[in-house]
Amino acid sequence: MDHFSKFHFLWGQEQKCAEEVCEGLEVHVFGFVGLPIIYQSDNGLEFKNSFASKSQGLVEQANRTLERLLAAMMTQLNTDDWVGLLPKIMFNLNTQQSSATKFMAYEIVFNKQPNMGNEKKFAETNFINDQEIEVEIEQEGTEPRSNEPSVDSASQSDENDNNETRTTLFDQLNKRVLEYEVGDKVSVAIPRIDRGGTDLPNLPGVIGRKTKDFYEIVTEYGILNNCLRAGDLEMFNGPLNFD
Repeated sequence: MDHFSKFHFLWGQEQKCAEEVCEGLEVHVFGFVGLPIIYQSDNGLEFKNSFASKSQGLVEQANRTLERLLAAMMTQLNTDDWVGLLPKIMFNLNTQQSSATKFMAYEIVFNKQPNMGNEKKFAETNFINDQEIEVEIEQEGTEPRSNEPSVDSASQSDENDNNETRTTLFDQLNKRVLEYEVGDKVSVAIPRIDRGGTDLPNLPGVIGRKTKDFYEIVTEYGILNNCLRAGDLEMFNGPLNFD
């Protein structure tokens, strides 16, 4: 995942080893966007990088988000072919609004709106403390290390200028407005603290009532006590176990 745009690259691997990871990066990432200034991984002691060996929270959180999406989609579609689901999940992630940039990753990378068809609607992706994690990444990624080579100051200055230019450009784009209608099937994220070990990360339901910017959600367990905003919901395409 690119930290600035939040653009995701997903592919499956048979083994989690350095050789296969390098081959995957060359095929799926470097050939598309070129070499990154800093590469970060979240694999414990299995991978190390001389420039930025310490994993940051955004990397770990992105991995957890992917795991939850895979689990939910595999359950909805009743399949164990998780590799086959990666292209769909990658497109969904790249066409959802980031809470940090306020734009879709697709917009930032390609400077245009994606073609999502007439019926497809996407919910907003909210990374917890996303902006705070970004600040941490900026600080740790650019801090010189006494026993490691540092990024050239001129190159870093150019990169910062480019980021400011891109941010200004995409601040001028129109912000997408997300709306649901009564009867739409949606899912609500369940906080980790409220879930058991075998519980799904999302609770499916249907829009029962709409009041301005708030939605009443009906589930198989009854009506949720609190009405939710559109940014708290995701479209649900699976079957519901209630009428």
